[in-house]
Amino acid sequence: MKIKTLTDYPNQEALARQLEELVETAFTEGVSWNYQAFISDFHSQFARYFLLEEDGNIIGLVNGHQLFDEFELFLLAIHPDFRKKGLATYLFQSMEDQLQKQKVQQILLEVRASNQRALKLYEQFSFERYHIRKNYYEQPVEDAWLLRKRVKEQTHG
Repeated sequence: MKIKTLTDYPNQEALARQLEELVETAFTEGVSWNYQAFISDFHSQFARYFLLEEDGNIIGLVNGHQLFDEFELFLLAIHPDFRKKGLATYLFQSMEDQLQKQKVQQILLEVRASNQRALKLYEQFSFERYHIRKNYYEQPVEDAWLLRKRVKEQTHG
């Protein structure tokens, strides 16, 4: 398994199709990211993608936007066939290592209040809940927890 980034994929249309399929498979409750959303996001100067690939197939994804010393995480997805193998932790830690090198100080995200699996995972990654946005999500209407994690500086020695 290898961690890759956008620059490793010259065919962005094919990549967007693979990512759309991954998120449709990984998020049975639905997610607003589709082919066109990925294509559009690829062109953002702030977009960062960390992709876990095995045998030419993308089985994991973390994406978000980096603005100065903050990173807003949008998606963390692992294909269901590869869950419970520590891959979300591996992918997240790889992303965090890269963000540390870029002097990111904190990672921010939001999670549906009912998504206990995601909340538990992010809390294992040392995120803290710091605010709730009432009625943030639609279909169904639901609150969102805002989470943040302070990124530790790398020690050199």
